[in-house]
Amino acid sequence: MHDRVLLALIGMMLALGGCDVLTDSGITAGGVAVKELRCEYRVEPLGVDVVKPRLSWIMESRQRGQMQSAYQIMVSDSEEKLKQNEGELWDSGKVESEQSQGLLTESNQVVYKGRPLFSRMRCYWKVRVWDKDDKVSAWSEPAMWTVGLLESGDWRAKWIGYDVEQLSSDNKGTSDPNALVLPPPPYLRRAFLVGRPIKRAVVYASALGLYELHINGKRVGEDYFTPGWTDYPTRVYYQTYEVTGLIKKGGNAIGAILADGWYSGYLGFGRKREHYGSEPRLLVQLEIEYDNGHIQTVVTDRTWKATYGPLVESDFLMGEIYDARKEMPGWDTYGFDDSGWDIVAVTNKIEGRIQSYPGVTVKKILEIKPKKLTEPQKGVYVFDMGQNFAGWVRLKVKGNAGTPALAGTSLPLRKQGVVLRFAEILNPDGTIYTENLRAARCIDTYILKGTGKEIWEPQFTFHGFRYVEVTGYPGRPGLDAITGVVVHSDIPMAGSFECSNPMVNQL
Repeated sequence: MHDRVLLALIGMMLALGGCDVLTDSGITAGGVAVKELRCEYRVEPLGVDVVKPRLSWIMESRQRGQMQSAYQIMVSDSEEKLKQNEGELWDSGKVESEQSQGLLTESNQVVYKGRPLFSRMRCYWKVRVWDKDDKVSAWSEPAMWTVGLLESGDWRAKWIGYDVEQLSSDNKGTSDPNALVLPPPPYLRRAFLVGRPIKRAVVYASALGLYELHINGKRVGEDYFTPGWTDYPTRVYYQTYEVTGLIKKGGNAIGAILADGWYSGYLGFGRKREHYGSEPRLLVQLEIEYDNGHIQTVVTDRTWKATYGPLVESDFLMGEIYDARKEMPGWDTYGFDDSGWDIVAVTNKIEGRIQSYPGVTVKKILEIKPKKLTEPQKGVYVFDMGQNFAGWVRLKVKGNAGTPALAGTSLPLRKQGVVLRFAEILNPDGTIYTENLRAARCIDTYILKGTGKEIWEPQFTFHGFRYVEVTGYPGRPGLDAITGVVVHSDIPMAGSFECSNPMVNQL
């Protein structure tokens, strides 16, 4: 009986992550270790615009009842100085503090009290603690944060966009006042030269709407729906990215796709859009530091050019239409011919204050394979993903350009390709139930370019669903035709639970 109770207790500790504390080889018997350093609740954040940021850490120990009695924080402007125990910016000295208790303990919100911070600084820091017996731990591994653009004068970039009207497929040639208005997201770009090898490159990016940033043919970062939803007249967020590895000597190009998002797209009930504004805008400032200390700045201004591309429609609630026949290979690279592109529109100033994004961004979290495929009606295929989640699906398809069965028809684009519809439950006949979606169209459409196997997923929309209806697919799809992509804020796991009931585990 006692053995079973002990096993149960061990199982609970495993589920709660306690095993890491008990078996961490980095902790000496009875000692403590300092780990998981965070600045403003995040691990090594870039672009922090809090002038007195809050620092936190975790204390680990094998010994019961262990606690922190004091701490010391050291902050320097270089990693080399920090290794030499030089607190160039701040050395707190030994601070008597009992801000933590228990086996797995944490010190929260210790306010930085060092030298004043200024824009673009790089701050390296480490911590050590004294335990309940006044024994000092080893120094933690070093961590880092960078300071964002603290003053409005630090921004040299202008807000740019593309205001050339191009109506969506739903309202072309119609006077229906209820027809959806879905302007295509513009593609924006600029080429520039770099004269010598660089030391570091950092880019600051924001938007009234949503942006996806590219440099030299590569997507910048792994974040989605940036810069995030705000009350735009009050504040607008920006992100900071280290892009040193993307910049090369010689010709370079930077580009972005700009979508309506929360700013000017459909939002809430009643098929209403433009709650905050009607003209999405992009703000980008790329700062390239050479080894001689010179800074080259590339900013959004009238030198940028814009056009529309394969992303024909994009909206949070309504979904996306992507016409692969309109792709522009290399649009985000230096050698691309943009002579046919237009000059961008420029807005010098906006109402809201520009602030660094204070939390974790939305990222791809995991992928889900379909569990079942049915055909409730001829040519209508329904995939059961096995659970409800927020995100989208990645489509894998092979076929001719466009949709041969509909060639020569006057159907709108949203009915010409492979059409994906989403639902949380099914009707009794096995078709998807969409009444609860109300005014949200919630449809993604992919139009083939006909060059072999094609893989596509949307960029600026998401859905809550378990079932995916697929029509217009060339032939009968297999279970591997779609893959579920789960997205949400990239919040670290704090704990877990597992039992003998699969349904409870899934919940």
